[in-house]
Amino acid sequence: MVSTNALASIVGVHFGGLWNLPLMAVATILVLLSLVHWNRPARQALGKWSRRLLLLRFPAAFILLLFVFNPTLIFQKTGASKGHVAMLIDTSRSMERKDSTGGLARLDSIKRFFGETSFMSDILQWTDISFFSFNSNVQPLADARKIQDLRALGESTNLADALTHLRRNSPREGWTGVILFSDGRSTVNDSAPDASKSLGCPVYVVGVGRKSMDYAPLTDVGILRMDANPTAVLNQPTTIRLGLSQQGMTGAMVTVRLKEGENVLVEKTRNLTDENEQDLSLEWTPHKKGLRQLSLELLKDPRDQIPENNSADFTFPVTDARLKVLYAEGTLRWEYKFLKRTLTMDTFIEPTFLLRTTADQAFQQSGGGTLKDGFPASPDALSKFDVIILGDIPRAFLSDEQVSALETFVGDRGGGLIITGGYHILCSGEYARTPLTKLLPVQPAATNKTLIQGEYSLEAEPHAKTHEILKGIISNLSEVRLERWYPVGDAKAGAEVLLRRRGRTGETGIFLATQPYGKGRVLFLASDDLWRLSFRRKKTDEPGVGDLIYLQGARWVARQDMTDDKTAPLFLPHLDRFSYEPASAATLHVQWNKVRLGEETPKMEGTLLLGGNIETNLDFIKNGAYDFTAHFNLAKEGTYEFSLKGSTTNQNETQSLKFLVGRPWREMESLSIDETTLRAVAEETSGGYYTLLNAGEIAKRLSRDIRVEKSRVEKEATSGPCWFIAFFLLMCLEWFLRRRKGLI
Repeated sequence: MVSTNALASIVGVHFGGLWNLPLMAVATILVLLSLVHWNRPARQALGKWSRRLLLLRFPAAFILLLFVFNPTLIFQKTGASKGHVAMLIDTSRSMERKDSTGGLARLDSIKRFFGETSFMSDILQWTDISFFSFNSNVQPLADARKIQDLRALGESTNLADALTHLRRNSPREGWTGVILFSDGRSTVNDSAPDASKSLGCPVYVVGVGRKSMDYAPLTDVGILRMDANPTAVLNQPTTIRLGLSQQGMTGAMVTVRLKEGENVLVEKTRNLTDENEQDLSLEWTPHKKGLRQLSLELLKDPRDQIPENNSADFTFPVTDARLKVLYAEGTLRWEYKFLKRTLTMDTFIEPTFLLRTTADQAFQQSGGGTLKDGFPASPDALSKFDVIILGDIPRAFLSDEQVSALETFVGDRGGGLIITGGYHILCSGEYARTPLTKLLPVQPAATNKTLIQGEYSLEAEPHAKTHEILKGIISNLSEVRLERWYPVGDAKAGAEVLLRRRGRTGETGIFLATQPYGKGRVLFLASDDLWRLSFRRKKTDEPGVGDLIYLQGARWVARQDMTDDKTAPLFLPHLDRFSYEPASAATLHVQWNKVRLGEETPKMEGTLLLGGNIETNLDFIKNGAYDFTAHFNLAKEGTYEFSLKGSTTNQNETQSLKFLVGRPWREMESLSIDETTLRAVAEETSGGYYTLLNAGEIAKRLSRDIRVEKSRVEKEATSGPCWFIAFFLLMCLEWFLRRRKGLI
């Protein structure tokens, strides 16, 4: 606290040692008598010079007495304390409404007020000032010059939080006062008057904007809400559902556009009814993967007084369709447990599991669809899936109709089929002379139709090393050791062998083969032993050789084209919902491009922004080699944006994703200022309510409200060298006079 215009006065004195007034009086008299009667004969001889010497002795004696008595003077200083004021300026979007004198925006009128008046210098006579801007967050300003750089960009206003921030960040002696420039439109909560009580100082409110009575009856049409699936699927229609609000616009024609940049993707027109809220939907089919930066826009109507709620920006992630996979297994073997986990962990796959439990019954353990009658018996039922994985199912469990339906699903419908090794499929002969034999890419073994056990390794055929199924597998094959396989014959004409097994003695055999069959594709594995690899891999959170064979094999047989993934984004983020309400919990999912990632290890980092300010730094959790998630809370309304960076040893990429929380345009949906709230804040703190026309009175009010400060200071009368120097000079002068008269 700094004091200005201070006045000082002596209010007391005390002496050092044991001196009191009687003793001091006696000592003074004795000193004076000694001076008067000292060396009387010499003084009579000197005549008038004796009086001059005596005049020198009296000040010397006075100085000597000061050193003996050592008096201490007590001063009291009285002055006005220079306080510390917080100046708080609203920068929410409503402050860009042009309803001030001369058609200026509200924030611009504040800037002009500072530039054209002596308001700031008048305040600085009495207080220091700390400057802050606020919308949904509070930002300190370095000095008054930064006010001219402010922009009204905040999508929401939280006046209560701004006042609470000032309380928590007040100077040690507290605020002398708070000067608030705002239109009072708080969109987050209405507890500003309560929050102002805790400041412990008056709030001088300057309301900026026009009152409701100054406006004509409101006419408005705007976006009330938006909803859709959190992701869109490539080449499949997706629906965006809108809620529109209207006041005074009944019967008007409204046109809604879905745009990407300036390109109009979808347009729809409808007449507004007399209902305040009404629904509308748009259907859009994306033909390109990745993050699509889109916007919804209502075409401008000249009667619409609030155009700010006519548009909304957002990001729509477009992904490949999730593969629908049916895995049917004849027994609860290790391969089933392993493959079930592998299919479940991949977010690109929607699996359904059918496990045979008795001779003629099966149990659907999980999955997206319900198989009421067990394994599908018609091509139409099978066509609900993209890929069928056929485990070791006894022939008696499948009817002729079901086996024929499987052939039609692959050959005529273009479905994908994966056949895993097993006794019933390869060794029992149960499927001889059935359509399933035609689907196999290999001939049945001529002899030795039994399971063979013994350690063996895998080798890729030279031509197969660039095959999509073996992407990221080749470099790890040298570490693979398996123990079980089923004997098969040679590959059929048109089939392609990708992997062969090699035993310790050098014998070889087909391990993995594929073939086209009609419009579809078939993949065959001559083993049910890939589950062993999941126990041996070093990184349990990343897919191993066995996982990749099945996952990439499923995409290949389903003809899910992976060539465009080479130019697609390195990673694709998406949320668990399309839009949110304030105070919601949310989850961000990030899926990495498997083709571009290859065998590199990904790293993910990012921040969540609101109005350009960082709300939180994201803490990502790795859920496998290709998937990351981050969890966070959304406290405020607004248009949020993720700033994301994904990197590997040789690649890095940044992406942004926008989404909505609540109604970001709510800030603009009231034309007038909230004078009631602003006056309540002023009254609760014994401050005052002003406009830009009379805000200059705040400086006068501060000059009356400043505190008077009194301070007590003690100072020794003999402190410093001045008295000693004066005493020394007096003695030197007497010595000079005596020498001159010959008395020395």
